[in-house]
Amino acid sequence: MIGTLLENRRKVEARAGEAREGEAPAESGSAGASPSRESRDAAPPTFELAAIVDAYTDATEKLKRSHEKLTAEVQRLSQQLDEKNRELARSER
Repeated sequence: MIGTLLENRRKVEARAGEAREGEAPAESGSAGASPSRESRDAAPPTFELAAIVDAYTDATEKLKRSHEKLTAEVQRLSQQLDEKNRELARSER
């Protein structure tokens, strides 16, 4: 899931970079094709794209931190469970 989010983030950042440089983002399947005037006119201004990319980046980072915290908590609880299982096994002898 995190890998997919990061890949999507890279795509969004690449398109935002193209927009910042004054290029219309390339559509999938139309490599080398010049976008129509209508599609360029319909594109949001660069500052809006930058805000979207920033918000997406923030959300991705928050998800990554949450994932790391949850992974650490699962590891801690697994270790605690292993310890309790060993204690139980000793008490049953």
